[in-house]
Amino acid sequence: MKKFISIALALALAFPTAAVAQDRKERNNRVERTQNNERSSSNEQRSDSRQQSSKSHKFAKGERFDRSRAQNYSRVNYRNYSGLSAAPRGYTWVRAGDDALLVRLSNNVVTRVVGGVFR
Repeated sequence: MKKFISIALALALAFPTAAVAQDRKERNNRVERTQNNERSSSNEQRSDSRQQSSKSHKFAKGERFDRSRAQNYSRVNYRNYSGLSAAPRGYTWVRAGDDALLVRLSNNVVTRVVGGVFR
């Protein structure tokens, strides 16, 4: 009889802790899923804001050039377009929307803006 009571007592003590551990595991999984959802939605919001800003952003002289904000980004051969001169060593012409920008390669600063070249 003592053996039966001790076994029953041991089982009664073992199962509630397993249930608590299971609850804790489920709670942690829920928290992780929530955090992952929040991260993914904030990443989507960031990418949406980048896309919106790339459509309307106009670069200015002295501004740091970021190709992710440039609509229709591409490097430009100055010979194909009037109004563009040869880029000095260490500089390149790039397209951002309808504008051509002369960008210094070492620090990505816009040194000249020629508007309406690609209309």
